[in-house]
Amino acid sequence: MLVATLMAPPPDPDNPSPIDTFAPTVAGFGPPINRYTGSNNNDQPWIRTGPDNHVYVGFNDDGNRGPGNGGTGSGKTASVLVSTDGGNDYTPVVIDRVGTNFKDAPEVRLAVNGNTVYSAFVRWNSVFGGGTFGADPVGTRLISQVVVVRSDNGGADNFTALGGGNGVEVAPTIDVYNSTENTLLTLGQNRGGSGLAMAVDPNNSQHVLVVYLNAPNPLGQTQLIVSESNDGGGTWSPRFSTSSDIRSSQPAVAILANGAIGLLYLSYAPAIGNPATGTLSQHFVTTTDDFATTNDVTLASATNTTPVAVNQPYIGDYFDLTGIGNTFYGVFSASNADTTKTSFADGVSFNRDFTGTPGTSSFQLTDTKGNPVAPSIDPFFFSYSILNPAAPPGVSANMVLRNSGNGQYQIYNLGNNSILASYWLGQVGTDWAFVTLGNFNDGNTSDMLLRNSTSGAFQVYNIPHPNSNNITGSASLGTVGLEWQVLAFGNFDNVGNTDMILRDVNTATLQVYNIANNQVTGSKPLGAVGLDWQFSGVGHFSGRDTSDLLLHNSDSGGLQVYNISNNQITGSAFMGTVGPDWQFSGIGHFSVPGESDLLLRNSSTGALQLYNIKNDQITGSQSIGTVGVDWTFAGVAPVSADGVSDLVLRNDNSGAFQVYNIANNQITGSEPLGTVGLDWQLPQSPSGLPGGGFAPSSPSGLGLVQAMAGFGGGSGAGESVNATPLSADTSQQTFLTTPQHA
Repeated sequence: MLVATLMAPPPDPDNPSPIDTFAPTVAGFGPPINRYTGSNNNDQPWIRTGPDNHVYVGFNDDGNRGPGNGGTGSGKTASVLVSTDGGNDYTPVVIDRVGTNFKDAPEVRLAVNGNTVYSAFVRWNSVFGGGTFGADPVGTRLISQVVVVRSDNGGADNFTALGGGNGVEVAPTIDVYNSTENTLLTLGQNRGGSGLAMAVDPNNSQHVLVVYLNAPNPLGQTQLIVSESNDGGGTWSPRFSTSSDIRSSQPAVAILANGAIGLLYLSYAPAIGNPATGTLSQHFVTTTDDFATTNDVTLASATNTTPVAVNQPYIGDYFDLTGIGNTFYGVFSASNADTTKTSFADGVSFNRDFTGTPGTSSFQLTDTKGNPVAPSIDPFFFSYSILNPAAPPGVSANMVLRNSGNGQYQIYNLGNNSILASYWLGQVGTDWAFVTLGNFNDGNTSDMLLRNSTSGAFQVYNIPHPNSNNITGSASLGTVGLEWQVLAFGNFDNVGNTDMILRDVNTATLQVYNIANNQVTGSKPLGAVGLDWQFSGVGHFSGRDTSDLLLHNSDSGGLQVYNISNNQITGSAFMGTVGPDWQFSGIGHFSVPGESDLLLRNSSTGALQLYNIKNDQITGSQSIGTVGVDWTFAGVAPVSADGVSDLVLRNDNSGAFQVYNIANNQITGSEPLGTVGLDWQLPQSPSGLPGGGFAPSSPSGLGLVQAMAGFGGGSGAGESVNATPLSADTSQQTFLTTPQHA
């Protein structure tokens, strides 16, 4: 976390004003890590950070204001400080390359998505209706331009990526300047100091929002307008505006990972005929459909007369808003005179001593000794969460990816051989490793199972059907020693939920755990397994709709299938031998419905070979083509339609996903699914098994996908588990211990 401020104590606007950058220490914030002086006449620093230790501070350089504003410069005052070393050193960049006889408005805003960095400013071109800047005591309205510039390489190009280097006009507008209070162009006692905000979509660097002020007439109509670009700031369209019946300013805007948009602002509703009497209120507007519909929450409200302003700004020059995952976090200032039931919304509170009941006339602020104190202006913090939208029509499968750097999970809705939607799913500490997706709660969930890499604890996260795209609950399954590695998942007790097989790497014993209603409901030993056998997959190999375990001998290449029903091995059969250069690339229904088939891939040539299996025997084999060896197995899932088995590969170099449709033992179609950065990984279990990052959209298909899509299907990466032929072992593994919560 970094903080940028004008030198404290705040200097007079006409006196020297360097910008200080502070970084936290163990003891709090110490001396500034940087003091930028420049012209020594700076205003309104606004800080944002990016990857690779990049820091950006937008500010207004009043030392370069033009003659119309009492200066001798070119009016090119909108500027950005760029740091590549965490704010220790800055390079100043003037982003207004056109200039004006006046200056740019005080606020310069930033939005960052990776190395794509936007900045917005308002250029004051002339006084509306003529006259002298600042001469009207009511306030000056200025014919202005809202301008956006962009950098595509973290500021190294000096923000010249738009408009031939000069940026792009979002819209013409009439901006407001005033330094007094209680006029037709102020928000009550608060001067006009900030009417600009911007945000970039965390999932799409080309989707940008800018909020700006417009004062179309001098009768107190100061509105906020939200404009949107979907082409990286090249073109803009208005999407939303605040009511013309009230005055609004001080916007802040953010976009969540699930696409929801939040707009925070200050408004003032004056009494008729008296600009000093009325109500100041802080509003939070949200939308999940790009402003087709909106929800407006009043966070706080207070009379404009309490407390009385002693200086400017009264409330402040700006608010701020950010989004993390599916939650907005905002900060605003307001009066703390909480004496009416409509003063503060639920969840908005402050750390002050008081007596009485908030929201009633008995409320009274006090000092630490209980003495009454007068109301004042306080900072307030709030959070507001919005669930992900339901999956769009046509979804047949879901894919979950995990960011290796921060433990963030993203869910992708798949259908018709394409990614139909993508949403932030959650964030869990990186010491929790993804194990699989399965049905661990009831028939209406596709749940995510994680395991702690330090303690061995298991935690299940419920994702309800139909396709809610949200984690709605979490439960601990308990803890088991890390010598017990995850081996396989399937319906081993014939009940219908997802059961888990663990293997002790020291004793080679197998233990099955039955899981239902987010808890382990039973456990039973399956026998001992030796070290020269490797896990290959789980499928319906016997033809009896059971979950059967397929093992591969690392020495001989032999394949052995074990039929499991009611938590015990009911039969076993040898299916043949596979050469060492053939890797397992999934299990699915590639020939006829209800039959689990085995897909192998040659590690040298990339050739794919399909084996049909029925009644525990290979009934046929077919070559289905060759794919470059830089494409590796990602999973098998119904990506094209419900109930089918499609192969998904990922390119090791680019991160691109490709789906291959397979039916009647041949590839019937192929489509690119898109490219995702390589820091987004298909999750893997602690034992190195394929991640199981795919699940069908219908709960009825869970058994199928558990048998194929990395729930035990396996690629070469899954062959780190060694085993010997199953033999009788009556020992009982200790039941999972006291739950340990994630």
